[in-house]
Amino acid sequence: MVMTKMKVFIDFEAISYPFSKELQIDNNFPFAYSIGIFKGKKFKTKTTIINFKQISTDSVYEFIRKDISKKLRELTNNKNFKTNSDSVVFVGWSPFLEGKILNESFKGIELIDQANGDFVSLTKLTEKEFDDNYFENLRASSKQNLDDEFIIKRGLHLNGALAALAGYKLFSNTFNLKNGQYNINIDSRILLKEIRKYSKDDILRMAYLHDNPSIFEKRKQKLLIINKNKELINKEINRLNSTYRALMEFDHKQTILEALKYTNAKIKKLKKDKDNLFN
Repeated sequence: MVMTKMKVFIDFEAISYPFSKELQIDNNFPFAYSIGIFKGKKFKTKTTIINFKQISTDSVYEFIRKDISKKLRELTNNKNFKTNSDSVVFVGWSPFLEGKILNESFKGIELIDQANGDFVSLTKLTEKEFDDNYFENLRASSKQNLDDEFIIKRGLHLNGALAALAGYKLFSNTFNLKNGQYNINIDSRILLKEIRKYSKDDILRMAYLHDNPSIFEKRKQKLLIINKNKELINKEINRLNSTYRALMEFDHKQTILEALKYTNAKIKKLKKDKDNLFN
């Protein structure tokens, strides 16, 4: 008899570049994660935020392996449950980060992409059911202490970048490090609360889509069409911008025919110059 594998929904948060570089730690260093399983009709979850003082770069993956195994024994209410390739399959959303981490912690256990390779936003797919207002205090502190242009340049108005910033601040607070260019003062207890909500909500969103496959597919197809149209529009904008910049090089007194002749002559000269490179 073939045993049905249990689906474990999982989402990691990590300290990514440029925050990892400033802290001089590995890029995409995991600092928080949530897991969830269906037990009957109920979806049960556990969230872990890593205590940096208890782990090192070398031991973090071993910590994750032991902690997730322990959490799954608790969620299944089975002290003998073993997390391996026969009992478990992990489910992530566009799980590039999850794949890298799980390959270190649970090598050989299958990881399924719930998005099925389609690049669609989990947040957009579930925006009707979930609030998108995360990191309220961290966002406010960033606005108070950082320049608006710097925030936009670093993407700190977006939840993903704010999650990495939260990990960075938690790390620097833990070891009383200087803030560097991210000079933000925020209490670690507030960070822990905001990180926990953000991490947990991602797997709750995944569970909702798993429970509502027809809604999932309908919204996904709609988003894919929107994304495709957006891509086509961006290409046309780029083409027109290139045309505009090229036209601005010409004397505005020239006619279109004169401009075309000039452009054609320039193309021929450049081709000749290119051929001469090998002579």
